[in-house]
Formats: sequence, C-alpha cells, structure tokens
Amino acid sequence: MESSSKRRKLGHTSSGLRHDALIDFEARRTARVSTASTFVLQTDELLREAKIDYGKKLNGVHGHLHRLKETIDSAASHESEPIAEATRKFEQKHRIIIPYPEPKPAKDSLYKLSFAKPASYNVVGSYVAKSMIKTQVEFGVDMVVQMPKSMFQDKDYTSMRYFYRRAYYIAYIAAHVKAELGSDMNLNFEYLNENPLLPVLVLRPKPDNEDHKAEKASKGKANKKKASNSPYLIRVIPCAPEGLFPKNKLLPTANNMRSGDVDEKKATQSGTPFYNSTLKAEETFISYLRILTHAKNECPAFTDACVLGKIWLQQRGFGSSISHGGFGHFEWAAMIALLLQMGGRNGQAALSTSLSSTELFKAAIQFLSTTDFNKKPFVFASTKISVDTVRESGPVMFDPVRELNLLSKASPWSASLLQMHAKSTADLLADEAAEKFDATFIIKVHAPMQLFDTMLEIKTPDLAKPSSSPDRRGPGWDFSFEAHKILKKAYGNRAQLVHFQQPPKTGWALNSPHPGDADRVTFGVIFEAANMSRQLEHGPPAEEQKEAARFRQFWGEKAELRRFKDGSILECIEWSSKMPLDICREIAAHALKRHLKIVKDELTIFGSDLSSVINLSHLDKDAFDGARRAFQTLEHDIRNLEELPLQIRQLSPVSAGARYSSIEPPLVGFHKGVLEPIDVNLYFEASSKWPENLVAIQEAKIEFLLDFDKRLSAAHDNITTYLGRENRDIGIENLAYLDIVYDNGAAFRLRIHCDLEQTLLERQIKNKTLDHHIREDSEAALARFNWLFTTLPIHTQTIATFCTRLHPLSQTIRLVKHWFNCHKLSGHIREELIELFVLHVFLQPYPWKTPSSVAAGFFHTLSFLSRWDWRDEPLIIDSAESLTGDDRAAVRRELDLWRKRDPNMNHTAMFVATSNDPSGLAYTHSGPSKLIASRMTRLAKAACKLIKDADAYLDAQILFETSLADYDVLFHLSPKAIRAILRDAAIDPSARRISHFKNLDDRTGRAPLPIRAHPVDVFVQELQRVYEDSLVFFRGASSEDHDDGVIGAIWNPKLQSRQKFRAGLPYNFRRVENDSDSDNKAEEEVDVVEVNRQAVLLEIARIGGDMIKKIEEVE
Repeated sequence: MESSSKRRKLGHTSSGLRHDALIDFEARRTARVSTASTFVLQTDELLREAKIDYGKKLNGVHGHLHRLKETIDSAASHESEPIAEATRKFEQKHRIIIPYPEPKPAKDSLYKLSFAKPASYNVVGSYVAKSMIKTQVEFGVDMVVQMPKSMFQDKDYTSMRYFYRRAYYIAYIAAHVKAELGSDMNLNFEYLNENPLLPVLVLRPKPDNEDHKAEKASKGKANKKKASNSPYLIRVIPCAPEGLFPKNKLLPTANNMRSGDVDEKKATQSGTPFYNSTLKAEETFISYLRILTHAKNECPAFTDACVLGKIWLQQRGFGSSISHGGFGHFEWAAMIALLLQMGGRNGQAALSTSLSSTELFKAAIQFLSTTDFNKKPFVFASTKISVDTVRESGPVMFDPVRELNLLSKASPWSASLLQMHAKSTADLLADEAAEKFDATFIIKVHAPMQLFDTMLEIKTPDLAKPSSSPDRRGPGWDFSFEAHKILKKAYGNRAQLVHFQQPPKTGWALNSPHPGDADRVTFGVIFEAANMSRQLEHGPPAEEQKEAARFRQFWGEKAELRRFKDGSILECIEWSSKMPLDICREIAAHALKRHLKIVKDELTIFGSDLSSVINLSHLDKDAFDGARRAFQTLEHDIRNLEELPLQIRQLSPVSAGARYSSIEPPLVGFHKGVLEPIDVNLYFEASSKWPENLVAIQEAKIEFLLDFDKRLSAAHDNITTYLGRENRDIGIENLAYLDIVYDNGAAFRLRIHCDLEQTLLERQIKNKTLDHHIREDSEAALARFNWLFTTLPIHTQTIATFCTRLHPLSQTIRLVKHWFNCHKLSGHIREELIELFVLHVFLQPYPWKTPSSVAAGFFHTLSFLSRWDWRDEPLIIDSAESLTGDDRAAVRRELDLWRKRDPNMNHTAMFVATSNDPSGLAYTHSGPSKLIASRMTRLAKAACKLIKDADAYLDAQILFETSLADYDVLFHLSPKAIRAILRDAAIDPSARRISHFKNLDDRTGRAPLPIRAHPVDVFVQELQRVYEDSLVFFRGASSEDHDDGVIGAIWNPKLQSRQKFRAGLPYNFRRVENDSDSDNKAEEEVDVVEVNRQAVLLEIARIGGDMIKKIEEVE
C-alpha cells in the first residue's frame, strides 16, 4: 500500500499542486520534506498548544444536547395551515417573530405551513472533528435537525418557499425550547454564516453563579473577548433531506425566483447562483459529514492539517461567514478531503493519505495559490460537467458529486485576497532564507492599515434599501459587487486588489425583527507601485470608434482627445493630483460618482496622509536625480584633470542624498540654511609611491587635496573649493577633506582613500610589542576606515539600486528615519542601519506582499521592529542573493559566540549581517546599545498597538509624537542662537556675491560656506564624549524643517545607587551626607559618594552657552 501511494504522488506532475521548494514529490527529495525540520517541529508544538481540552471548555455540552433533542422531540406536530394564518397564530401565542427572509411572504400566499418532528439529529462541525482551537472567538456546537420530507411540495425550491418553511420550522422549535429550557438557556436568532436566507436558533447555557464566578476569576484578562455569558453556544440548524430538490433545477445558471410582475422569459435569462447554492447546501450536511469522517479515518494527519488551516485562515481574517470572506474551516476541510479522493490524473487522488499534517497544509496552500477561482471555475476531478454550466459571476470551487459550489458565500474580492495570501505563504515556505513559522501562523495578517494601501468608506442610504436582485444576497453585497466592477475597471493595472469589507450581521432576540442592513461599506485597495503614479491615462485611438465610445461613456466629461508627438491621437484622461495615492483616490471618487451617484460627502478616506508628515512630493525623485547628475559632472571634471601623479580608479558618493534616502531631498541651488555637501570618496589605483607611515600618508593626502584645489580652480570658473579639517588630532586617521562648490549650488566633500592604510593598521593591531592602547586605537581606526571606504560605498550603491527598482522604498526610508528622529534615537542608531531595516521589509515582506505604498512600507517596518528579537536573532539581509545556508548558519553561530562572550550585551546588542559584510558588526559595532535597542523595540510595539486599536481611524501624526516624560533632564535649545552660529560659520568674506540686494539672500548676498557639521550635532557629540559615564543623551539628526530643539538625557542607570569612594571615579561626584545618629554608621558611610547632578548640569550649561535656553529636570 505504501508503494502505491508513493507512485500516486509521482504521477501528479500536471495537477497544478506544485511549487518549487514547497513540496517536491520527486522520489529522492521526498525524504528531505519528511525530515523533522525546524518548521515541522514548530508546527507540532503549535498543534499541542492550540488544541483545547474539550472536557473543560465544553463541560456539560452532552447533557445540553440530549435535553435539547428531547425537547424538540416533545414538540407537537400540526397539520398544514395557510401561511398567513399560521404566522398570525404563532406570533400571537408565543410572542416570537418568525424570522422570514426578505422579501417576506405575501399575506395572500396560497401555500401552507406545517410542523413535524425532525427525521434525524446530527452534530456536525469542528466539535465532531475535534479541530477547535483556543484562539477561537467562541466555541460553537452545531446540531443539525433534518426536516421530514413529508412537509415539502415539489415546487418548494422556487420563490423562497423552502426558506419560508424553514424559518417557520426554526421558530416553532424556538418556541418549545424557550418554554422548556428558557430558564437554563439564553436564546436568540442569528444567520448561519451571515446568509440572509438561513436563520438558526442559538442557545447559550446560563452558567451557575458559583461556577461562573470561579471561571471568570481563572480566565483573567486574557479571555475577556470570550467571557460573554457562556463558555460555548449551541446552534440548532434545520436542513433539508437528501434528494429533496431536482439537481438540474439548482445549477448556477437556473433562475428559481418567480415574480408575477416580471416576464417569465426575461427572469430565466439571469441565474440565481447564490440562491440555488444555498438550497443545494441545505441537503448536504450529512453528506459532507460522511466525507470528512472518511478522510479523518483514512488520513491520520487530516485533523491536524485542518487545525493548521484554521489557524492560518484565522490570522488572515477568513471564516465561513460572508463578512469574513466565505472561506473558513469547513471549506478548508472539505477541500482537502476532496483532494484526498479526487482531483488527480486518471481519476486518482491529488494528495496521498500518507502525507503528514505539515505536508497537507503546504499542499493546500500551493493549491490555493495556483488556482484562480475567479478566472476559471475549478471542478474537482475530470467529470462530464461542463465548466460553462457551473460558471458564475463569482469564484467557483465545484464539487461534482454533490454538485455544489463550495465558494458560493465567497465574493470575487475575497477569493482574490485568499489567493494573494496563499501566494505570499507559498513564496515564504519556498524561501530557504526566511523564518517561516511566525509569518505563517503567529502574526496577525489581517490588519487593514498594514494590508491595504488605502481604505475608503461609502455611506449611502441605498445600502439599507431592500434589494431587487432575485439572487437574495442582500443590498450590501449587490452594491459592493457593482462598485467592485467599476473600480476594477477604473484602476486597471494600477491596482492588484480591490477588496470590500461587508459589515458583520449580528444576532437578534426572538421577539424582535431581524436588524436591517448597514448603510455603509468599506473597501481597501492594494496598488501596483510601478503604475499608481501615472498621471495621464491613455485610452484607445480615435480610429477605434467603438472602443473610444466605450471609453468616453465610462469616464464621462473627464475623457478628452489628444494628439501626441509620435502622431497618435488617443482618448486620454489627465488627473489633477500629483502624488500617487492622491491620484488613485481621485480616480475612485470620480468613477463612483459617475456610475453609482456617490457624492463627495458619502465617500470617506480613512487614515491620515503620511506624505504630509515630512512633505513628501512627486518632485522629490527629480531632486535626487539632480544630485546624481551633479555628481556625474564632478566625476567628469576630476577625471579630465591632466597629469595627475596617480591614476584615478573610482569616485564613490557615500551620502544619503546620493542614494535617495535623506529625509530632505538634496537642493541644488542656494537656499535658506547651510549647504549640505555630498560626501565623495576618491580611490587611486594601487601604487608603491605612498609612504609606509600612517601619519605621512595623511600629510600626503592633504597635499593631494591642495593639488586638486589648484587644478579644479584653474580649469573651471564655476567651481569654488575649500580645504576642511576633520575634528581629529594629527595621527593615523584621515585629517582633511576638500569641499567643492559649483555656482549652481551643488556641493561635494572629497576624501582620499589609500589602500596602504589598511595594511599598516592591521600590522599595528597584530604587533604584540606595541602598547595595548595603541593597538586598541588602531583597531578602532581600522573599523572607521573600513566603514568609510569599504562599507559605505557598497551600501550607497545597494540602496540607490533598490530605490530605483522598488518605487515606495525611498520615501519609506525617509519616513522611518523621521520616526527615529522624532523619538530621538537617530543619535544612537546609524541612518545606514535604519535603511537596512526598511530594505529587509521590502526584500522579505512576509506574511504580506512587497509594500506598494509608503504607508504600507512604514507600518510593515514598525511591525518588524516590534517583533524582531535582536537578543537571539541576527538580521541577515542578502541583497545580492549570494549567501548560502552555510553562510547564514555561520552568522547565527557567530551571534551565539558573541552572546557567550558578552552575555550582558555591553559591547554589541544587534547583529546585522549583509551580503557584503557577513561579520554582522560593521553597522552595529558603534551602537546601538542594549538600552537604545530596547527603547526602539518598546516604541515600535507601542506604535503597533496604537495602529491596531485605532484601525482605519488612525491619525498617523500621533505615531511621530514622542513623550518627554521618559527623560530625566531636558535641554531646551535656542533656535535664535543656533541660527546665529550657522550664519557666522557659513559666511565666507572672499566668496563671490550672488545678489546685490540684502533681502534676496539670507547671508547678505554672499554664497554660503559648507560647514563641517551642524553645531547641535557637535555639541551633543562633545557631551557624549565628556559625560558618557554620567548621562545618556537622546537627540534626532539635525534638520532645519524637523527640529524640536530639545535634547533629552537620562542619568546612567549604573549610577542610580550610591558608591564607595575610590580614586579615579569617571564622573563628577559629591559626598553623601549621613542622617543617622549612630557614630558607627557615620564612620562606615563616610566614604559613600553619588553623582553630583547639579554640578554636571551647570558644567553643561557653561559648555552650551547661549545655545542652551533652559535646562529642565523632569520629576
């Protein structure tokens, strides 16, 4: 038997259940899948943790079910009565309103109603399958009562007759259950899976007072959402006997709604697939119970695969109810059960019963990811049923034996979202580099603000009006279906997905009518980043008259005829908005207004626009491109210099402005503020002419810079050069740079690389005869040298490349940097490291798709930062796709070694490896510390909680507001003094005058001089150097437009307690006065000291001078 099942797996090459590295059915590699991988071990642990204790959670359910059956059996039967008379008598006697679906039966209807005892009782659902999980919102037990066949007539499948009988039947049962069990049960009606045709009776046992108190105390806060009035509920679901309806009358193309005011022939032209599928599903409860039981018996892993699927669907917001997409646990289980029986070649099964639960789950994900149920109806097995026979306007997964569409409750948009999630999970499971478990089962994926690029709400009274559609889905679904078609056509290739969220339908009391439909509906859009910024929409050429007419009819007055440079004459639409998100919102507003009469007041855009936080503009890319072109001009000018002593090998820009990632785009041309030059490294070809002495090399570099100064000034009249000095003593590191300023405002800061420096520094590090501090200084200098001349150029090239490939990446990086700035973390975390955080989210976006908007990228980055356990997990960014599994394992081993050497993480907290730096230390050797990394994680978690709680009503500005109460000391800076320092530092008396009018130039008409660093940054660096043992300072990067002028500081946590005096304490201290009267204690504590906080603050005030406006100690 085992060999035959293996042979079946080998024969499924064309069945569509295949994804590279997801499940490989080839014989040699099958063993690899079966091996207990980390993912398999994690899923096994999840299954053990997720399953519930049925004896505790559903204590007493068997007794309730038996009592319920006896109560229903005791209900007296009655003969047929006219529907109007039976309704009137029943409602007057029992004070229960019969939950007839809309439209309610006419008072003059001729058919009659009766009641008879159920033909059979069955318990179905996840309770029988033992597939309930702890995280369910509620624990429901479904009890199906089969109505006897004698109650029905031949034509009951037409004109809602069956559903009227069913509603009366469940109401009659409710009346008797209420009379017998009302003291022990809370009863109400609700729709089965929110289907407006199928009301069911819901019973919630009333807990005993003492037991209930004890249970509530034990549950605590964790289960507040479940602690309603009962730990579980029981649904009583009436169903039809098998074979009640003729199969040929319930195909999707048939119309079973007849109305006297509609022409018979016209009515039959449009089918009622939802109505027909609901009727058909009514007689398949027992049939599917048999199928699932058979699959459970034949395949030992079937139940666990269903549990995994249930968790996966729940994390993505899917369920069997209509508002949750119409694809839940039952549909998942039925799909796998059918694939275990059919769906393969030559009538064989698509899946083998010998597969494990993890393999079954992967196969199901693969099947969902490769099958587009909207594009083409899927029929299990090769049968005689024609695809056109079962085609519907929505998704189709057709069971040929029971002739039922399992996706009848699903909508076109929910099927598309399901496939998108399945594709993302399939890609994740096939990605050997990605961590699979959390993204598959743990992360809550269905967070609207993280899932969609934009969300809009339509509020119109038309949504609450009774539907005129014969299919009886409801007015909300009918409106959403029309709006979905319009928006899909309007967006075209701009959008990957347009998804409508139906409001959930709630239950209602027995003596109340069912609640009306909501008057609003929400939809979210996932855009295609490459196309969403298109401002001009091209239509068909004027020669294609029919297509052009349809184009004009759809767009209305917006459409216009234009002639282009190539001679073509096309129908076009030009949108007035400039930013990509604004263009797409304008398209939605216009299309909905034209076709559905949705005016501006009825359309609400959710969430604030993140582009306004840092003034993102459609012109930003042009500014960055302008900076890149200016660098190319510089490179051309330098390479064209003649008779240079050494040959130039390369010039590399290393600033954020050259890689599309600076918060403010580089401005070419004089502007208010100081010039911010782009750093450029100049690399000579290898030469033996360099002196073999580190200090002499620095002096030679200065001579080279002076030579470049003379040559450039002589060759170009539009260039001004300034030789600048680094803030270092004369020694082994780079001492000088050359600022090169063009008349158009482009500025560059040139530094020279010498390859001999690295060799000499490495020699000093290895030379054991040198003093220890010399080797330590050499080691630090080598790290800075490699960072500036090796890591930064490659990093700049990598980020610039991906910013051109991934359209939202640049603006997302800038927004995330601003978030770090606002929370005063940029002084401790390198901006290059922040760029890697964002790049990682775009390269490994799981469980979502690659962000197609700035908002999605920003929210995904915050989510990643809140989840990343940097204590135990390295961040590996394989941008070049060159790291092997062994390389990744080596990085993890290296982290383990670092944690063993430094368990308290005093030196390295984060471990970030890239394709070009697998050591993991290049970006983090100088920080952040454990304190800063922990604060980053806490802030990200707080932001994610705010996003989750606010949902679509989020005001994004709040995410960038930081609390100053967390700091011990606040240094308020004087903007006036800082501007004066900048103005004085940037004036060059010898510079050419730009303007003759003082009011036209911020510096009295003189060109600005590039400064070495912003004065606030210099001030903070000096404070950190002097008081690193006393205070930890928090400061965002200096920016003229985004500067709150406050430096936060906390006292070093290590100095919170008093210490005994000893020589060489590295901080300003004072003696602690003793308040005790004991002489012995006074002698013991005479040498106890603590930080002299007031003296430290006075010293800082003296250092800062006029730059500090106020020092505030936070209580």
